[in-house]
Amino acid sequence: MIVWARTVVAPWWVRWLVNSAIAAVVLVALSAVLFPTLYYSFGWLGGLLVLLVFGLAVGALMARLQTSIANSCAPALTGLDLQQRTQVYKAVRGGPVPDDPRALAAAARVGVISLAFQRRAPRWQKTTRWWAPVLYVVIGVIEFLLRDPRQGLVWTAVALFFAILLPVQTRRSRRLPHTVERLRAAASEIPEVVDVEDTVVLPPRRMRTTVLLLLVLGLAFGTVLYLWGFPRHAPDCRTADKVVDLIYTQPKLLDANLITPGDPALSRYQDWSNQLQDYARQVTAADLAPHLHRIAELSAQAVALVADLRKDPAGSLPPDIVSDRQAAYQKIINELISEDDALNAICHAHS
Repeated sequence: MIVWARTVVAPWWVRWLVNSAIAAVVLVALSAVLFPTLYYSFGWLGGLLVLLVFGLAVGALMARLQTSIANSCAPALTGLDLQQRTQVYKAVRGGPVPDDPRALAAAARVGVISLAFQRRAPRWQKTTRWWAPVLYVVIGVIEFLLRDPRQGLVWTAVALFFAILLPVQTRRSRRLPHTVERLRAAASEIPEVVDVEDTVVLPPRRMRTTVLLLLVLGLAFGTVLYLWGFPRHAPDCRTADKVVDLIYTQPKLLDANLITPGDPALSRYQDWSNQLQDYARQVTAADLAPHLHRIAELSAQAVALVADLRKDPAGSLPPDIVSDRQAAYQKIINELISEDDALNAICHAHS
């Protein structure tokens, strides 16, 4: 409400910045939930910059689409303060009739203009609010059954949100003619309102801009979908896969019961840790490197624990100390496997 009251008479670039900010926030929020791999592809900063560029593009096109109605309403709103413009907004949305004569006259004229734009809207635009929630439900069901149940629930939540808005929007659209007549009747003594319908001339439709907006939105959505399924930083993921293989193909090194003197030899533990550390140095991807470095660090801790336990080759340490060392080793291995699972989740999110 306040945003409309401030921007409807503002220069086009103000509407562009406001629309861009709103679009960017929505895109960031949705992508973080629905397409988190966008940030794995570009990093958080790169992902945010990509969405900011799309937000600026969407905001520019939305501002272009709003120019027609804003320019049509501007003459009626020029000279009104913020409070009067807010009254106009509320009145056209079905709120109380303004007491201020200037606000009342502006509300009647803006109402007539809004009704004219509503009647001129193409049929596909009027039906969008009906079929869009259905589309989101279909996407949600497909996601839930075939890909990711969590994202299926998110798409269903988006559909529910728009479904809740649907009756509100429908009711407001149906009430607009009655609202306009009520405002015109209240302003019947104001000369410039009496024949307002005869003086309203709508600008040409901006179908080209509408098509361009849909193309930009489609490009944004398609880009995210492409990146969603694209193997992110493939060379680094290949290194991560080698780490996974190195961990799971050495089951004896993961067994806490075998860290006492004997087989596997301490050299095997050390070679294993050295290789994991070497792999960690090869990876630079922001989302993978921390996990790999943590795995290398944990493997070094494991080797140090085994080396310390084997200082007594005769195996004469008290059983309780050996048991404590084994428990500590198992804790290290459990954390190492958790980090390993995190690598798999990043590189093979949809496999």
